[in-house]
Amino acid sequence: MRYTVSHQGVPVGTVELAPGETVAGELSATPAYKSIQAVVRAASEVLWAQGFLAAGQPPTRIPDAAALSRAQSLPLELRDSRGGFVAADFVNIVERPGLGEPPVAFVRFRHAPAAEPATQPPREAEGGGRARPDA
Repeated sequence: MRYTVSHQGVPVGTVELAPGETVAGELSATPAYKSIQAVVRAASEVLWAQGFLAAGQPPTRIPDAAALSRAQSLPLELRDSRGGFVAADFVNIVERPGLGEPPVAFVRFRHAPAAEPATQPPREAEGGGRARPDA
């Protein structure tokens, strides 16, 4: 399904995500992505230094330890094809080290709240009947 990733209500890109709990897809960035790109890039560099995107590479010195916190505080949200808010545990964007490669959006839906709250069935009174409203 195609989603729009927004930052403070402004679309920064679109991403195609397969159904699942934790999914990823290439972000097709809009021009507004430039407003968050430096923060995403700095956090991505920290991840690369720790081997996140370079399997088999030994960890190196962390370039900017606070970069992950700055990226984590970006208010990113997900919208469906009709513009409706989509609940997600997190929406993260990571840039890849290769030049010209699109960023990747990582989304986790696992613990996101349901769009509609669950309803509880009426409590039953002793003897199997329905509870009285004043009970």
